[in-house]
Amino acid sequence: MKRWKKGILWMLPVMLLIGGAAGWAALKAEMVSPAVIAALLSLLFVGLGTALAADRETPAKGQGEKSYPVGTNVVIYKGSLVCINAAGYAAPAAQSASFRVVGVAAENGNNNPGANGAISVRVVSGRHFRFAASSITQAMVGQIMYVVDDQTVDDAIGAQAVKAGILTEFLSVTEGWIFIPDGGIGEGAVLADAGATYTSAEQNLINQLKARLNTYLHVWALLLLGGGLLAVMLGWLFGAVSTSTLALVLSGLAIGGVVDTDTLAAIRTDFQALFLESYQGLKTRWQDVATEFPATTQLLDLSWLGEVPAMKEWVDERVLEGLRRFRYAIENRDWEATIEVDRNAIEDDTLGVYRPRIQGLAQEAKRHLDELVSILLETGDATAAFDGLNFFADTRVVGGSGNIDNIVTGTGSTQAQFQADYISAKTAMAGYTNDRGKPFNPDMSRLVVAVPPALEFVAKQTFNATIISNTGNILVGEADVWSNAYLGDLAAQANDWYLLNVSGPIKPFAVSMRRRPSLNALDDPRSEMVFLRRKFLYGADGRYNTGVLLPWLAVKVNNA
Repeated sequence: MKRWKKGILWMLPVMLLIGGAAGWAALKAEMVSPAVIAALLSLLFVGLGTALAADRETPAKGQGEKSYPVGTNVVIYKGSLVCINAAGYAAPAAQSASFRVVGVAAENGNNNPGANGAISVRVVSGRHFRFAASSITQAMVGQIMYVVDDQTVDDAIGAQAVKAGILTEFLSVTEGWIFIPDGGIGEGAVLADAGATYTSAEQNLINQLKARLNTYLHVWALLLLGGGLLAVMLGWLFGAVSTSTLALVLSGLAIGGVVDTDTLAAIRTDFQALFLESYQGLKTRWQDVATEFPATTQLLDLSWLGEVPAMKEWVDERVLEGLRRFRYAIENRDWEATIEVDRNAIEDDTLGVYRPRIQGLAQEAKRHLDELVSILLETGDATAAFDGLNFFADTRVVGGSGNIDNIVTGTGSTQAQFQADYISAKTAMAGYTNDRGKPFNPDMSRLVVAVPPALEFVAKQTFNATIISNTGNILVGEADVWSNAYLGDLAAQANDWYLLNVSGPIKPFAVSMRRRPSLNALDDPRSEMVFLRRKFLYGADGRYNTGVLLPWLAVKVNNA
């Protein structure tokens, strides 16, 4: 038996060398990633080291702190945004090609004069930092900010689109807090070359090469894994490897090997970056017709205070006028949309099919407020406003105002009828007065007409055509047309449309934003969902709601 033990001890390094050679060849041919090699080697060498029998001091770095070599003739000031340049050296953040933000300098790094890498600088990330901004707003919270210089960020992408971080708190138009993830916002994200184009023959060749390389990858991985596993099993058979070590190796294979927490964390980061990019890249219309209010509790209190008193000559003492007060609040609601990702898709590296679904989640989350605002339009004649009356109503008096009738009976859906109805609706809106009898809509410089798809081209002709029926069009540029796919679903309202005054800071509708939609994951490989159904969950969720604001700013044209 001792001879067999000796033989197996000789076989182990030989088989490990064979497996290592296979892995090295696959790595050199770029048919397997370093992460896969590392995962397989961790299985091969499990149990071959010496377990701890006492405490040890394990080297570790501070949270989110890394050291980077500084580029030649570069001065990095403490507290500045730091980028890595195309050569891999640290430099002050700037709008330069191939620059990528990695964090904020924790010390001064003066490498002038000095060659590349002559000194290193400590850089902190994974935290929130306060920086100057060119021009930001509260509505940009949650959006990616881009580098202007080493101490300034902005929402504008800039010439080189160097991402700085995510705006997490708005302080003023020229200042805010941004979050820079550990290693920088671009770390872990894989971006496609949007400029690459191929002929059909080239694309077919690329696809064939991909398929062949994928086959080779599996063959090399199986050789490497099989050789190592055989070595461990033979070692156990002849007493060179313990039973507990063999059990650990086999359990590692049973769980799927490379589907570990690091792999899942990388996938989560990639999906979240894709979600954020898709969310921010989609243009929606609710911002044009609704005012967003940040909410800090379940209820957003929008108690209507009445109109501000009119200016008058100050003679003797001020004239104190009470404000008319109503109670009105919007209750925030939770919203979600979730998809399942099969464990096999991760094991087989077929996650590409799920990327469009993540993009779809982001777009659905962004469009959801368009849908909620559209529902308020269609149900406005049955939705209570601040005074308890329906938002669209033919009878409403507030204080000293005249009757506010914001429902106009339409004459039809032809262009001539639409034009006549628009003039009626705008005339009615211009005549509304506030609770003190003063004009409510003195500014009507920006109007939006929300129409169902059936009326899109009639509306666009009305406001875009310079000549209609051989006559100059007096309504050119009068209003912005919102062709709204969510309108017209109800048969009784198929041709109803809406005139909205969005000239001022307060719009006809309100959005209460408690928490903007984001992508979250249930991706613990030990979870019950994975054990029972072999599924990981990725879902968008947010907390917000919509409500009606001021009926003076909206008119419904009823063509029922």
